Amino acid sequence: MFEKKFIILFSIPVVVVTVVALAGIYKFNYLASQAGYDADGNPIVEPVVCDENLNRYPNEQAAIETGLDRSRYGATYCPEYKMHPSWDEDQDGLNDCYKTASCNPLADYMAAKPGTSPSVYFASMEKKWKDQNGMCANCTPENGFSRNGQLSNGPAISWMKIRLMLKNDLNENPPIYEVEGVFNREYNAAPEILGTRIRLDDDIYTIIFPASKSLEFEYKNKRGALSAYYEVTELE
Repeated sequence: MFEKKFIILFSIPVVVVTVVALAGIYKFNYLASQAGYDADGNPIVEPVVCDENLNRYPNEQAAIETGLDRSRYGATYCPEYKMHPSWDEDQDGLNDCYKTASCNPLADYMAAKPGTSPSVYFASMEKKWKDQNGMCANCTPENGFSRNGQLSNGPAISWMKIRLMLKNDLNENPPIYEVEGVFNREYNAAPEILGTRIRLDDDIYTIIFPASKSLEFEYKNKRGALSAYYEVTELE
């Protein structure tokens, strides 16, 4: 009786391992040879394309079959293509909604994905911490937000407010989310906690951001990080 129980209990993990191994063989040998799968047996994600009227097509071939000229369709016509970086968690250049077939033509993909982008900033004139809802209720000294605009457990911060004119390679105003991404990467002293606040009025960007006090503000420098992205005109 004991031997039978032992044999049964011993056999279960062997069967499980065998099934997993067979599934792996199926994936790598069979699926990898099928259309629509890559060499590792993973499905190839093909972005939806749109035309100039925002009509959507499941792939490029479907757009071609309607007789559209190549200059009149593409992924860049789709609203989800021009996205805030928070919609691309794996940073492969595609909106994550493509992987889950959940792209919504009505969604505002140019804005940060809800709950992903810090929006807390310090209003120097009012000496108050604020967020997208107004006064920041949780920004208290007990939570590490000092009354002088510093973080109790963070780097020394200098709150900067600057006014700039920015033009991209097309001589257009770059979208706010894009400029926000540049400032968070290049100048924000604590991007995981504090936000970069940007307003665009009549081609003028007003930008409030928490800069490291040790940072040399080279956004004025023609060889600086900001000038690598845009043509920069500083305003007084």
